[in-house]
This record gives sequence, C-alpha cells and structure tokens, in this order.
Amino acid sequence: MFIGNPYNLLVSGKKLIGWGSGGVFEYFHSLFPLPLACLVDNSSKAQKTIKMGLKIYSPEVLQKEDPQQVFLIVYSSFSVEIMRHISRLGSFNSINASVLFCFDYKFQWQRINRVLEQPFSIRRQNVTDSALLIQGQILPELTAKIVSYYAHCYPDIQIIFSTWQGVAKVLIDEVEPFVDHLLLNNVPEFPGVQNRNMQIVSTRAGLEYCLQKGIKTVLKTRSDIFITAHDVFKQCKSLLKYYEPKVCQQFGLFNRIIIPQSFTRKYLLYSPSDLAMYGTVEDLLRFWSIPLDDRQFDLLEECQTRNLKNLSLDGMPAECFLGVNFCRTIGRSLGGDLLDSWQFYRDFFIVLDNSWLGLFWPKNPHIPDTYSVAVHRETVGNAFWHALLTDTVQQDIGSVEKVDTDSQCWC
Repeated sequence: MFIGNPYNLLVSGKKLIGWGSGGVFEYFHSLFPLPLACLVDNSSKAQKTIKMGLKIYSPEVLQKEDPQQVFLIVYSSFSVEIMRHISRLGSFNSINASVLFCFDYKFQWQRINRVLEQPFSIRRQNVTDSALLIQGQILPELTAKIVSYYAHCYPDIQIIFSTWQGVAKVLIDEVEPFVDHLLLNNVPEFPGVQNRNMQIVSTRAGLEYCLQKGIKTVLKTRSDIFITAHDVFKQCKSLLKYYEPKVCQQFGLFNRIIIPQSFTRKYLLYSPSDLAMYGTVEDLLRFWSIPLDDRQFDLLEECQTRNLKNLSLDGMPAECFLGVNFCRTIGRSLGGDLLDSWQFYRDFFIVLDNSWLGLFWPKNPHIPDTYSVAVHRETVGNAFWHALLTDTVQQDIGSVEKVDTDSQCWC
C-alpha cells in the first residue's frame, strides 16, 4: 500500500516511529524526512540521546503503544532481522525505508516477473567461456527467483552457485535445476564482521572452480541481488577492451575489474564495491585470494570513534578490508591519502553507475548512498571515475568538495 508512495503513509493518520538511528537513518531522513514521533534503537549507547531532533528510546517503549495506531519505518541494513523482532513485540505494521522510498520498486518486480513468466528450456547450453558466479546463502523464495531469472536470460552462460554445507534440501531443490554446478562449502569457523570471511570463502571457491573448468571471464554477484541490464556480459566484455589495462598489467593482472557505484566510497579509502564484479577469472581470484579476518569488533563503534583514514587502512568496513588486502596481494603500496585511493580506482577498475548494470536489491532497493547528501558518504559514480581517468580531478583538486579523512568520522 505504501511502497513507493510515502504520501499515503502521511495521510493514514498513523503515529510514525523510526527504528534505527545510524547511517541508514541519516541517509533517508536527510533525503526524505517524515514527521516521526521518535526513534527506537537496540543500541544502549544510542538510547536516551537525540539524533536529528528526535529522541531515541529502547524498543521496549513500543509495549506502551497501540499497534493499530502505529506504523514503524525501519532504518537499518538488518531490516529482515528487525522485522522479526517487531513481530514478537506485537502486531505492528512496518516497512523497510529502502523499500518505502524506492519509487520504481513495483516496476522492477513487474519487469523481472515478465521474464520469469516466459517459457524457456531448463536445459543449459554452455557454449561460451563466461560464467555467472553467485555466492551466498540460499534465501527462501528470493534466491530461486534470482537464479531462474539468470537461467532465462543467459542459457549459454555457465551458472555457478557457491553456498554452504548444511543448507536445507528444500532450498537446494529450488535452485539446483537452474545452475550448472552447485558448490557446498564448509562454513568458516569465524564468519567475520559483516560475514566477510563467509563471502571470501564462497567467492574464492567459486572462482577456483571456474579456473579449473577453463572459464575465461566471470560476473560475480550475490544470492540476494538481481543484475537486470540487457546482455550485460557482452557490454562488460566491450568495456574491458575499451579501457587500457597498462597499470594492471604492471602488477601481474590481465585487465581491469568492473564494479558498481554503490559502496565504492569516495572518501573511505580503498573501498571498491563487491555487490557485483566482472573480470577475468585470474584477476578476480587475485582479488579474493586474501587472508580471512579473525578480528572481532563492533563496526558501528569503530565508525563512530575512528577517522576515515584509520577506519579504511585498518580494513574495518568489509569493502576496505578487501581493497587494502588486494593492494597487498598484488604488491601495490598504500599511500594512505585521498588521491592515492582515487588512483587505485582509476588504475584497477571501471566504475559504473548502478543503473548501467541494472542492480536491483529487493531487501535494499534504494541502494545506499547513491544520492547521499552527507559528503563523507559519497560514492564514486561513473562521471567522477572518468574525471579521474582524464586527470581533471588531480589537476584541479580545489574544485572537488573534499573531506578531511584525518579527522572526519564515518558517523
């Protein structure tokens, strides 16, 4: 009812309460402010404070509310888990802010469902040396749709799914008919902050399988994201031919790696997005052949207390951990400043706007920070990346709005 139409929510007469007070809240409330009565947050550190003029309470305060008179807006990347928590508190209506403010959410699903409704042969052809590598959990209902969608669109591309031992057979049965090979990996002893170790293990296993089978190029994506751009393999292959890989080859790589805008941060150093990646199997394997991270820490606390430079160089966010360790793997020195990070993007990647790849993330369709008004959260779009490529940013650094990475914190 309210998806993509916040006006209906505003005139519903419901008392609006936000759940979550971190970066997701800041992002959406800056772009799309709602007349919230207050915020609730599980973090005891956030409770009894004020964020953007709103008092923050423990979720227990909801026990005093009439569920029929309240509507909860969930401002968090962990919206699925939070909505389960909400259901235990009462029959409250709630919605993920990312879904609420995604104005083409219904259109995206309609377009995907039109593809899924078309008749097709489940038999795979595998006539090319390219592969689609999907890694991650098998999510009930969603992942099967994603894999089926790719089987419809790319009958001649090998589809490799890299997931985990112990997955329920019913979920395996949902996806197995649509893939050419299913890898069941051992779960690492420590999943890592943001599950980064699980991501590394499953991606690396998939890439090693591709290398073993003689695959040349790979599009790596996740089990909860659709890539809907038309003939994306052909387009990516053309891009790799267009942009010279001179610096990459100096470090033993074959070519650049294509990545999307979201999570490729402008002011967090060495933070290439891993939502999707396209490149040669050898290059992607170099990127993902890094040590696992056995550290245990509270990422939100680190973001609130560390400056952007230290946060990045110590690899606290998952993307920075991957980027910094990729540099170490190929022997590229880390200058540790803004220009060196931008040169890293310039020399080793092709950064595309999300729309170029047709990224659709159902749990988070308003993919974070693409249009952020908070300068330090900005991402590297294709236009900015081209400016780096032509050296216009370095020639006129004063024309670029700059964040002091030595003092600015993430939150």
